[in-house]
Parts: sequence; C-alpha cells; structure tokens
Amino acid sequence: MSRRLLAAAAAAGVFLISSCATAEKPEAGSGEKYRFILSNDGGSVAGPVLEAPIGVEGLVKLAIEPLRDTQINTLFWQLGTDPYMGTPSHRLSDWYSHPTDVGSIWGVENPSFHSAGLWRIRENAKRLMEAGTDPVAVVVEHGRRAGLEVFVCMRVNDIHDSRLEGGVEDPLMSPVKRRHPDWLLGEEGARRTAYNFALPQVREYKLALAREAIGNYDLDGLDWDFCRHPFLFPQGREAEGAPLLTGLLGDIRRALDEKGERVGRRLSLSVRVPGSLDEALAQGMDVRSWLSQGLLDILIVGHQPGNKHRLPVEEYVEAARGTRTQVVAQGLGLFQQPRPLSAKLIWNEKDYYTAEMCRAVAAAHYRAGAQGIFVFNNHYLQVVRDRQYDRLPWKELGDPQAIGRKDKHYLADQKTWGAGRLPLDLAKAGDAVEVSLDVADDLETAAREGVLKSAAVRLLVDQLTPLDRLEVTLNGQPIGDPHTRHVFFTETWLEFAAGPPQLKQGWNRIGAAVRARNPQVTSPLALKSVEILVDYED
Repeated sequence: MSRRLLAAAAAAGVFLISSCATAEKPEAGSGEKYRFILSNDGGSVAGPVLEAPIGVEGLVKLAIEPLRDTQINTLFWQLGTDPYMGTPSHRLSDWYSHPTDVGSIWGVENPSFHSAGLWRIRENAKRLMEAGTDPVAVVVEHGRRAGLEVFVCMRVNDIHDSRLEGGVEDPLMSPVKRRHPDWLLGEEGARRTAYNFALPQVREYKLALAREAIGNYDLDGLDWDFCRHPFLFPQGREAEGAPLLTGLLGDIRRALDEKGERVGRRLSLSVRVPGSLDEALAQGMDVRSWLSQGLLDILIVGHQPGNKHRLPVEEYVEAARGTRTQVVAQGLGLFQQPRPLSAKLIWNEKDYYTAEMCRAVAAAHYRAGAQGIFVFNNHYLQVVRDRQYDRLPWKELGDPQAIGRKDKHYLADQKTWGAGRLPLDLAKAGDAVEVSLDVADDLETAAREGVLKSAAVRLLVDQLTPLDRLEVTLNGQPIGDPHTRHVFFTETWLEFAAGPPQLKQGWNRIGAAVRARNPQVTSPLALKSVEILVDYED
C-alpha cells in the first residue's frame, strides 16, 4: 500500500525529496550492527514549528532530515495522534492519523476543533490522505530511502486519556472506548481508561490494528511499546492474563512472518518492557516465554514513566542468550529527572540531558551487554527544549568505541517516577547512607596511557553548614576533603578528586555518614544528588 500511495502522491506533484548520504552506521564486534533507535510518537505530523499543511516535504523535514547525519539507524514511528501541547491530555489515545478500517481516524467526525493544535494535526494528515498518501507511508518510504530501518510502533495501552475531565464521555475520548466502556479496566486513577487485555474483544481489536499496519506498509518490523502503558489486566489477575498476552504476541509474530514470506525478507518484532523480568511478569508480560518461543527480534529494556540512568540489562541479556533477540537499553530521552536550579546556574546545565550524561548511560549499558540504545521522543528536543540543539548524542551513542574515551557524567537515579532512591535524609549523628554508581570507563588504563584528565565524585547536600561534619567514602575508604564547595541557599555542592584505583570501572559505592550536626538547625541533612564525572584530555 505505501508504495502505491506514494507513487500516487508523486504523480500528483506532492513532493520531490532526494535522498542524501547518511552517517556510517556502526557495527558490533559480532558483525551485526548495534541498534540505535529513535522512537517518534508521531507528533511530527502536528508540524509543531511549521504551518499547516506541512505536506510530504514538511513531514520529511521534521521526521527524517534530522536523522541523516547521525548514527541512528532505526526509526520507530508510532501510530496514533499526538498534538502534544496542542491538547490538554498531550496525546489523543487510540485516535489515528492514517487510513484505518479498524481504529478511529482523528477529525473525521469533527466539524470544529477545540484548539489550533488539534486542527493542525488533522489538517496535515487529511491533506496527505487526500493526495493519495498518509503520514505512515511517507515516513516509511523516506526513512528507508535515507538508509533507516523503519518500524511501525504501537502503544499497547496508552492512557493519556485518563486525564480528560469528561471521562469516557469526553469528546476527546476514543470512539471505541466510548462505545465499549466495558472493555476498559475501569479501576481507580490512570488505570481507569486502560484496555482490559483479559477480554478477547480487546485482544482481537489490537491484533486487527497490528495486522492492518503490517499489511498496508512496507515496514521493516513492528514494535509493541508496553511502557505506554503496562496496565493490562485487572489487578490480581496478571498471572492468569500472561498466557493470553503471549498468545497475542504469537499471532503478531505469525502475521509478520506471513508478510515476510510474501516480500522475501524477515520482518522483525520488537517490544519495549518496563523494569526487571520479574516486574514485567508481575504486570502480565512473560518475557521469558516470549524469548523461549522465539517471538522477538528486539527487546528494549525500558522504564515506564520516563528515564532511568541504570536499567537491569544484564538479566535480559542472560535470558536472551542463545536466541536471535537483540537486547537494547533505553537511553536518556526528552523527559528529564529533575535537576536542581543550582546545577543550571553553576554549570550552565540546560533543561535536557547533556551529551556527557547521555554517554555515561549508554556506555554503562553497552558494558552490561546491551546491543543497542533506544531513545524516546528525542525528536522534540529541537522544538520544545532548544531550537539550537546540536544532536550530538545522536551522532555518538550508536558506537560504544566512539564514546569510550569521551567525557561522561554519571548520575544516581532520583525517586522521581520510581527510578531510584534519592534524596535520602541524614537526620542525626550516626546516620549513614550508601549509593552505588556503575562506571563504564577503564580508568586505570586511561590513567596509565596519560589520557585521563580528571575524575571526581560530586554530591549535593541540603541543609549542610560548617558546623556539620559529614564523612564521605568511596568504596569503603575515606575520600578526603572536597576540593570545591558551592553554596546555593540551603544547598551545598561538594566535589572530591577521585581516580584509580579507588575509583574503578564497574560499580562504585559512595557513602555519606553524619559525624556531627549543627545543633541550631532542625531540618535533616538530605543527600540530593550523587554524581561521578570523568574527563579526558582533548
């Protein structure tokens, strides 16, 4: 369908975009390339910085052109309708902006729209479809011309619509959900608008959407994103639901294989799952069975709410051993764990992850066995964070060798989104905490070869005064006094020189113990950030 549609569009004079050279895509040591995946939620169709109608040329400019001179070699294009800031829920769950006989097409029944953003995404998609093509077909065709593998991606159970004030009857609620409220979990909170996969009608609906996309587009594979969102079965019934979900993935695998036989190449099945293997299983995702049955080509270890600096990659690598499945780790994306204002003022950090932070996360996961990196919604960085964003991580993270001896900034995870433990309170003398950080760099070799410029441990402590005495250790040994101290209102940054052999490749334990407190301050000390910085000679 996609080639026929695009041919019709070309005949109508809708576009004339030539392909250009792409950055060389890195190869893994086994001879297989590392995966570097960017997932686009489809929001480019909204034309966030272009006026409607954007046409084929505008969509290619937004979705494809920024990837051409990078190491990104795989593009996931999500089915759906995502005006982002153009709608109060940030996404229109279970609405679609491509031709579908299964789902509901956004705007077909709407004589008017609540916002310009809702109108623009409909106008852009409608004009493409009237020209004989559609957003998915354009992205698949031009992505492949640019040397990318292009997957159609489906959010398994998106629940942005749980934010809608009108509930199931809200005009922005999917017509399928309005017609079938009995298909929903209907539980408290965000789960109330999630589909109940224990119901055969729901599984049939989702399978029909997948089969339609597989049949209609010249895709390289299909991705099912369970991180959006992993609320699949009624609470307490996840174990009995797991075989049903495995059966559904088996049906999708067969649909891909049937299409693959027709087109003469294997079509891949990818999934993104949150947390550890056991955490995924507790929500009805039996990843071990998916692997043992040979269903998966790509397995992305992710984090559901946002980003996490260290994921349990090792257990997935071990579970996938002996299979054809590539294990890919989720890197840092658009949504950043909160950074203190002081970091922005002292070190000029911006409202997104630095290249050094992105390198640290990717390097640690490569060392843990990942065969690629996945980034989520990073296409928005240029339109909602920094119009001058240099895309440097996109040009580096696909090659572990390229980032091996480049500066890195390792961070311990915050409690935000259930990612980590920080901040941690230290209320009184005798209180102690310990936080571990995984360092990918071979610091001893770098120091011996004279390329390691410096390494440091950096802590942010709230309520610290000169009358407090805080002992900091690295791997069980005192680290000495801080060489740099920055005070910002109630916060104090402490930076300690560190290096091999005390600071080592692998997991490092950073301890903080209170030896004495300022008796005039009643608020507890709070360890708010634990960081390791590694800098190399130019």
